[in-house]
Amino acid sequence: MILDTYNKSILLFVIPIYFRSLDDWRKDYKRKEKQYLDEMENIYKKLGSSMIEKERIKYEVWFNERAYLWRYNEIIGFIEIRYLCKKLYGYLFKSEAKRYSPTLRNKKYKNDFTIIPPSFNISNKSNDDIKLIIYDIISNIISKYPKFKRYYIDKEILENIIYILNFDKLLED
Repeated sequence: MILDTYNKSILLFVIPIYFRSLDDWRKDYKRKEKQYLDEMENIYKKLGSSMIEKERIKYEVWFNERAYLWRYNEIIGFIEIRYLCKKLYGYLFKSEAKRYSPTLRNKKYKNDFTIIPPSFNISNKSNDDIKLIIYDIISNIISKYPKFKRYYIDKEILENIIYILNFDKLLED
């Protein structure tokens, strides 16, 4: 029944869940970059030389080549907001990995379709009410899976477009 509802529904939003926020990733990146450059400078000092600015830039480029993109590589799960028959549903897809890390290798995501997803009736609701319901769905999912409270739920895209969407058209169909 739940899988059938999922298959018939219309996907509205996909909200990624990251191991850490972009700010936390940047802090870690800067820390590792400084550590790497300090190691290179120490090698030069041991050889009785000093690193010139041009060499420092070269090592920064080498370090950047080894770095990875945060937005696509630290996803540990995602939330789908779907629509069917005047109802909004929320589904959590999470990695099958037992432990999450910034460089998660197991990129297989699954949903436990035995758990009834949160659903809210949106008939006779205003646009503003529907927008609040979408945020309630996200909160409801996270409350069912407390482990995900400590991870970063990236609502940036949702927040950028939700206020320009008109759900009245969706309810007419």
